[in-house]
Amino acid sequence: ESTTMNQSQTMRVPTATTKPTVEIDLTHLSESDLSSLQQKDPFMYHSIPSIHKARLYLKDIDHSTLVAPKAPQASSIVSRKSRVSTECHMDVLLE
Repeated sequence: ESTTMNQSQTMRVPTATTKPTVEIDLTHLSESDLSSLQQKDPFMYHSIPSIHKARLYLKDIDHSTLVAPKAPQASSIVSRKSRVSTECHMDVLLE
């Protein structure tokens, strides 16, 4: 007479670790820097609020209008996002 025993094992699987925050100061970027950023780091490029908003509205992006004024502002520092939403919020659709 043989009996089968079910044993359960607990396995720990490492999950995502905290990544260092990558930031960029928009006050020192030129049009060519933005074009280069678009190719080299698309997530950082699309983390720029005005670029992200233009994409949500399906508008063309003119880099010459996005170059920030030379006075440093708190909003001129942008943190890189690792996920970029392409869905429109209901407020965007109603405008």
